[in-house]
Amino acid sequence: IVVPFAMPLLVGPGVIANLILYAGEARHSHDPALFWGLVAITIALAALTWLILVSGHILRRVLGDVGLTIMTRILGLLVAAIGMQFILTGLSNVIVHTIAPAVLKLN
Repeated sequence: IVVPFAMPLLVGPGVIANLILYAGEARHSHDPALFWGLVAITIALAALTWLILVSGHILRRVLGDVGLTIMTRILGLLVAAIGMQFILTGLSNVIVHTIAPAVLKLN
């Protein structure tokens, strides 16, 4: 079972941005182990994702419809929690780096 809604979570803007960031760090580093470690992790995650997507029919048979509904809701809650963490981290960075210095300059 391949759900199109999962694709932005697998290879969305966050994944692409992180991959570019880490590849840039590996390129500027003079340690080849960092580059090859990044390549190995990328290949391992791609293989794990492929394995999970290919074995979807087995997962459906084991969990059943009710189990899949429960798992979908739990994973949806996890994605919502990750989104809230991103929002809170962004707000705290704005407060610490923008609003707080401006308020301190007023005093």
